[in-house]
Amino acid sequence: MIFAVRLVLFWEWLWPAILPAVAILYAIAVISLFGLWRFIPAWLHWTTIVLAGAVFVSLLWRDLKGFQFPSRRMAQARLEEDGDVAHSPLQALDDTPFDGAPSDDMASALWRAHMEASRESARQARFRGVRAMADDRDPYALRWTAIGLLAVALIAAGDDWGNRLMTALAPSEATVFGRFAADIWIEPPDYTGKAPIYLMRPSEKLSGLAPQVNAPEGSVLIAQIYGRGGPRLQYDTQDAHSISTFDRNGAASRATLELNESGLVILRLGSREVRWPIGVLADDAPRASFVEDPLATEDAFLSFTIVTSDDYGITNGQLLFRLDPEQERPLDAPALDEAALLEIRSVDVPGIVGAGGERKFSVDLQEDPWAGLTVLVKVVVMDGAGQMGETREASVTLPQRVFFNPLAKAVIEQRQTLSIAAEDWKRAGRSFDALTLAPEIFYGDDLTDYLLLRAAFWRVMRQGGDGYGDAIENFWPLALQLEDEALELARQRLERRFARSHRTRRQRERNRKTGRRDASGHE
Repeated sequence: MIFAVRLVLFWEWLWPAILPAVAILYAIAVISLFGLWRFIPAWLHWTTIVLAGAVFVSLLWRDLKGFQFPSRRMAQARLEEDGDVAHSPLQALDDTPFDGAPSDDMASALWRAHMEASRESARQARFRGVRAMADDRDPYALRWTAIGLLAVALIAAGDDWGNRLMTALAPSEATVFGRFAADIWIEPPDYTGKAPIYLMRPSEKLSGLAPQVNAPEGSVLIAQIYGRGGPRLQYDTQDAHSISTFDRNGAASRATLELNESGLVILRLGSREVRWPIGVLADDAPRASFVEDPLATEDAFLSFTIVTSDDYGITNGQLLFRLDPEQERPLDAPALDEAALLEIRSVDVPGIVGAGGERKFSVDLQEDPWAGLTVLVKVVVMDGAGQMGETREASVTLPQRVFFNPLAKAVIEQRQTLSIAAEDWKRAGRSFDALTLAPEIFYGDDLTDYLLLRAAFWRVMRQGGDGYGDAIENFWPLALQLEDEALELARQRLERRFARSHRTRRQRERNRKTGRRDASGHE
């Protein structure tokens, strides 16, 4: 316990004594972490470091001169003072009788009584903790503000904090070129997910030929030069030689280079230069292939399984399909026209985005006007560089929704006619016209379906063969409305039939109990 208190007393004396010298080191560290050395010439940097070192040594000599480690007596006195104990009992316990004192029994008893009383008082001694002794040197508590500023400087330096601190102690032309400092890095394309590659930081020394650096194709080299002068950045490849122009903003200059081919980057600052061999890693096009050919499932979905691969992952995927020109058509169906055979339809496949691998998809194409026709399908994938890869084409009949209402089925048939044989638009017009003949006979009092089909007829006729994209899009909800209305009417008829049957059974049950017979002779 006594030794621990001596250490505390040592710190309470040392900290205020070295605080002025520590302030010198603190100032150098903060300047270094903020990277301010690069804005001053090397001779001024050297002068600052030498003067700071001289002041640091002189302050230590002034404040540490004559220092002695705290004694045991000083530690005991501190414990007695913190415990508010009088008459120094801890120090008394270290006393021994005077060699020339009488050794009779009374003197011995008196000494033992003195020791016992001292031990009893010593039990009240306490240590209250470390005292703040720096207030005399720092009356405004600026040391706490300094801690916050140091934290900000560390955040500003980031991972480069070690190099920046080393720069403070090693100023040279290799790092700052008198009035120059360079910050150079390579930014890979965003889609690669790769981190920036640093070639040089302002605090790093410059060598004539640096090791080779590999970067993805499409990367951009960025050079930021601090200081006044004429930096030069050039890029030599096997077939070309290019020089980048620096954009100056005050004392800072910035230039960029696109790296699409392996070569040599050369930076010249004053009379010095540094060279970096750059190996550009080619970005291969993505690949895709069917594991299983597309097929129509029982629930009317188009299902297919593919496997993809790419250097950095797929960024987009689409299912493309076109009409199979070799498919057989019913005798009464219109022939596929040239425009339809040249059309290619697409559906986004967002689940394919990301790292390559095997994936299975189910796509709902029942709403497509080509549903029920044979098409040639393939999957096209794209990477972040815009390169494309695709599967082979596979033949499949697109699944279609089954319509039970005759009017809805007719709308779907004419919708398909307009999508694959727009030149035969009069055929669709005649079909809608035939469906709306004699509405008082076929539609009765409810003319809703008649009016819907008549509107469809005029939509086809007004177009006159000039584009049926809107009609094809609007005929699908029309067919659904006709189908759903028919299903609702069928449900209502079933409910009425069930209700009549239930009433009949109840009436027969009452007649059986009373012995009466109904009109058909049943009890």
